[in-house]
Amino acid sequence: MPYPQGLEESREFVRRASTGPSRTSILEDICFYWAHHAPSLNSMEDDPTVATIFLKKIAAANWIHLADYFRASAHKFEYHFSLNESFDVFAITTQERWWADLHLWHRRCIQHCEDVYDILTSLRISPNFFPGDTHNVMDSSEDFVYIYKQLKWTASRFEMLIQSATALNAIAGNKEAVAQNLREAERARQASTISLQEGRKSLVLTLLATVFVPVAVTASIFSMSDDWAPGGDKFWCYWVITLPIVFLIAVGYFLFGRAVRNQGVEENGGFEEPMADLEKGDLGSDSTTEMKVTRLRMGHR
Repeated sequence: MPYPQGLEESREFVRRASTGPSRTSILEDICFYWAHHAPSLNSMEDDPTVATIFLKKIAAANWIHLADYFRASAHKFEYHFSLNESFDVFAITTQERWWADLHLWHRRCIQHCEDVYDILTSLRISPNFFPGDTHNVMDSSEDFVYIYKQLKWTASRFEMLIQSATALNAIAGNKEAVAQNLREAERARQASTISLQEGRKSLVLTLLATVFVPVAVTASIFSMSDDWAPGGDKFWCYWVITLPIVFLIAVGYFLFGRAVRNQGVEENGGFEEPMADLEKGDLGSDSTTEMKVTRLRMGHR
């Protein structure tokens, strides 16, 4: 409502405005405005639409509050997405919840845009209405056009936020994948360490068996009694026979292990040598050699 210029009129205007409508029902609000602000409509007494002026103003006021609420909600989501420290606490579950909430807000905003567009159609107001230089405070056309554009613009902001939430969801997924890979790598390292320790223990047991098994077998063959027993005249024969056997078994074990390693290199097609050169950086820029190493990698896998 335009503010009166006269002192007495302005005091009366403030007194009436301070009381305000009861806001218990739209009928009582309309009655309040007709009772206190009817003189403002004297210039429109010949217009039949004067009966709906206060009703349209009240409806427009409620729609403007709703549009401001949606705009504030969009600002709130943008504020959370713009915080750099929030990336440290972003999780996939949080991003999925925000993504679903943004879709809900966008759907509701689109529905309200359609409702306001229906109001513009029923009131025969063009969505591109522009009041120009002349502005009538009693005309609600500009109000509803503003509400429609505001909701439409907010809906476009929610679309942008949905795209941002999708991108953040991908970032959170990558962070989770990296963390999962680190955990799996740590478990693999621990398993490799345990396997290496078990292999060392097996090597120690193998070496002990290489020494003591021939000793036990030779002792059982000779029965180690009478002159063959420790301290007997022929006890030296036990050592003469046992020590060469231990030496032969150790040499055979060494040759067998070397043969197994050489067979593994032949089966891999010389994989170890190119990989060693690759790790040292000796392959240069030869694309053929690099392709060979790639094929060797794939064949080894």
